[in-house]
This record gives sequence, C-alpha cells and structure tokens, in this order.
Amino acid sequence: MLPLAPNPRLELPGVRRFFSALVEEFLDGSCVFVVIPKHGASVLAAALQEPHFDAYDRYDIELSALAGREGPVVDGLYETFGLRREYPGEVVNAGTLAFHPNLGRRIAIIDATGSAQQELARWSMFVAEYSAIAKEVSTRNRTVFLTIVAPEDTDSLPPKDLNLRHRWWWGVLGRLDTMAYVDATVDRSDEDRDVIVEVARFDLDLADHLSRTWDGTILELREQLAAYVRTGGDRVRTGFHLTRHDRRPERPPAELLEAWSVGAVEWWQGLEQHVCCETASDELALPRCVWVAQVRVLFPRIELERRRIGQWVAAHASRVGPAWTGRDFESLEIGPLASLIRESPALRTPTSRRKLVDWLAGARNRLAHGKTIEAVDVRRGLGLIARDRADGDSARSSG
Repeated sequence: MLPLAPNPRLELPGVRRFFSALVEEFLDGSCVFVVIPKHGASVLAAALQEPHFDAYDRYDIELSALAGREGPVVDGLYETFGLRREYPGEVVNAGTLAFHPNLGRRIAIIDATGSAQQELARWSMFVAEYSAIAKEVSTRNRTVFLTIVAPEDTDSLPPKDLNLRHRWWWGVLGRLDTMAYVDATVDRSDEDRDVIVEVARFDLDLADHLSRTWDGTILELREQLAAYVRTGGDRVRTGFHLTRHDRRPERPPAELLEAWSVGAVEWWQGLEQHVCCETASDELALPRCVWVAQVRVLFPRIELERRRIGQWVAAHASRVGPAWTGRDFESLEIGPLASLIRESPALRTPTSRRKLVDWLAGARNRLAHGKTIEAVDVRRGLGLIARDRADGDSARSSG
C-alpha cells in the first residue's frame, strides 16, 4: 500500500482540483456559494481545515448567527470583524463594509446548511450586493465570503456574475480517484480492490465498508451491501431516469437534485447511480460489476501468461505434435494453446503447467461469455500462475 496521508481523501486528484479552483476564485476576489451533498460534506469540512487560505484572516461563522438576529446582516459582520463605525449611529451597509479602511483581506466561511430558508435568502441578497460593490476594491485588500449551502436550498442562491460564483460538489471524484483511494487504503489483492472500485464507485464510505467486511465472494458482497443500506437507506432511490450526457453538466440535472443530495446519483465516469439503487431494481447489477472488474484485472494476466507459455512452446518447437508444426506459437490463443499441449506429449509438460493452461483457457472462456469466476477459483488460478513462474521455464521440458 501507499503511505497514508493524514486524510487520504484530501490527496485525491479530483479533490485537489476542486479546492485549487476554489482558491483561485478567492484570489481573484470572488465570493463563492458551494453546494454540498451529504456524501461530500465530510471531505469539504476536512479540506477547509487545510492551509488553503493562509493569505487571509479567516472567520468561521454559522449563518444563523448573522441572518438569524434582528437588524441587518451587515451589523453582525461589523461585530464579527471588530470594525468600528465612522461615527456614532452611522448606518452601515454593503458599501461601507466593502470600503472600510480596516477591513482588508479576510475570508468568512459561512455555514448555511442548517439555516432557515429566509435566513439564506437575506444572506444571498447581501452577498449579491456586496460582490457588485466590492469589485471596485483591489483583490489584494478585498474580503470574500464562502457560503456552504445544502442542495435543497439552491432556490435561494443569488445569480452568478463575474465576482460571485457557484460551485457544486458534482463530479469531483472520478474512477481514477476511487482507484487511488482504494490502492492507498485497502490491503487486499488486485482483484478484490478492483471489485471494490467497481462496486463503490463514488462512495468512498462504501469502499471503506467493503474493505473491512467483504470476504471476496458475490454472496457476501450482496449481504454487505444490504448491511450498508441499513445504515444509510436514503441512498436507495428508484424510479429516476439517467439521461445520457456527452459532457459533465455544470450541476446535477434539476430532476436528479434530490437523489444527488443523498448520494443516490453522481457524475463519476458519466452519470452513475449508487450501486445500492441499481441492485434494488436489477438483480444482475452486482454480478455485472464483479465481471467488469474481473475482465479489467484478469484478462491482461491471462494474455501475459498465454504469451509466456507460447514462447516456451516456440523454444521447443521440434517437440510439438505433427498437427501443430509450423504454427506461430506465440500468437496462438489460449484455447488452441491448451489443445496443442494436450496433443504434444513430447513436450513433457508438467502436470502443474497443464493445469495452469487449462485454467487460463477456462477463465478466459467464462469472462468472454459474460460470466464471473468464483473467488476460490480466482485464487486457485493465481496460485497456479505463481507456482509456474516460481518453477521457471528452465526446468521445463528437460531431458
């Protein structure tokens, strides 16, 4: 395994890209509303504790502490930032805040996820006004606001403009991110890790769950998914339609917003539903995931072993059966190669290699016909490969 970072999720390429873009927007002096679903909240919270904003004086504020109080929102900001009015009784507003001589470069991270809708509406109006005025302030001295919003409250977002951005935790993780996370955190065989990637998809919590509990069999995989559903049943949504998109939309389609908010759909390698949703309506979904993973991992291994054994046969071409004379042994498919070995007793192929070739042919045939290979048979085949390679070709066909 790779060495673990304090939080390996923060090292994933997709997460790093998301926050790099966010920091660039702040350096440009933009205020940003981040829409975060349940499955992104913990990563966002952890990432916001990283030193992304060293250039700013930072404030973490619950929106209800500002917009839930009596009086204008800006009064709460003056108090939070420790700013004085120019004269007693001065009526302050977005403009006086933006141009206050002691404001300087600050960032306020506003958590609006638990706020009432009217509070968020008040805050959105203020930020829209502030960002329009603050563009006249140098970005080196401009305070910016990062507001974290729940998906169900997006109707209250202010319109975007040059200095006010929306960012959606949508398509942040792709297949490569899940692969990197599983490689860094899961101490299992390549075959098991690839199945975990294929099943977990964008749900890293599910990847953690399977790495701890799954024994490698499809039966146990079903049972562990059922156990996982019991701990987070709101992911299991059916009845929504996944429309094909050639490119990732900037945000989740409106009709999938609720499903996305609970982790039932995401943009992963295209628009994907959570595996628990898929298996709830399609009993073949799970074997299909396992098959895809096995094709990805085992097919290359089968091909490498086929070529290696073909080279061994080519080195002893004088001993092959008469029906195979003159053939290109290195390019033979594994099925014909198995037949050649059975029909060429002069090769003196040891029993262990004959078993390996038969396993390679059988495994490839199953996968080529869309069938999975049981975990115990995968382990047997990998053991045959390891044993055959350890014995070495020099000891083969001797005498």
